Amino acid sequence: MQRVLWSEATEASASSKRKNHQFSSDEEEEEEAEEPNQSINEELVAFVETQEKVITTSTCTNPRKRAKKGKGITGSTKAETAGSTLKEILEDFMRQTVKMEKEWRDAWEMKEREREKRETEWRRRMSELEEERSATERRWMERENERRLREEARAQKRDTIIDILLSKLKKDKNDDQHQGF
Repeated sequence: MQRVLWSEATEASASSKRKNHQFSSDEEEEEEAEEPNQSINEELVAFVETQEKVITTSTCTNPRKRAKKGKGITGSTKAETAGSTLKEILEDFMRQTVKMEKEWRDAWEMKEREREKRETEWRRRMSELEEERSATERRWMERENERRLREEARAQKRDTIIDILLSKLKKDKNDDQHQGF
């Protein structure tokens, strides 16, 4: 149904435009061929505007009711209905486009919020890990210092014991030499 209305609308507007315009040179034809989308859009807008002006009897917005009312209507009313239907189709298309863009934007914003949330969580975890690593490193350094201090204390005690033993041996040796052994 939409294809039929679309083709009728484009044929009607295209034929009316061809009747109104006589090309005077090949340049104008080339300009017309270069911008097909723009000319189709202009034709549709012009067709919709002319149909809005013509429509006076059918004020019902429900297409089913309008179809029931217009069963025994003449050709001009059918054209009015087709123009009105085309306008409704275009309006519906625009509503759907806006709705789809809004849904896309909402989905994108939701994904962006989720990404930011994950990124924030990741940063928090990384800072916790960094704090944990530095705390572990600090504890290791403290233990290492304590171990080194204990080792130095042990070495000092050992040196002290060796010094005491050596001095005892010297003393014993000196005592033995004095006794005549």
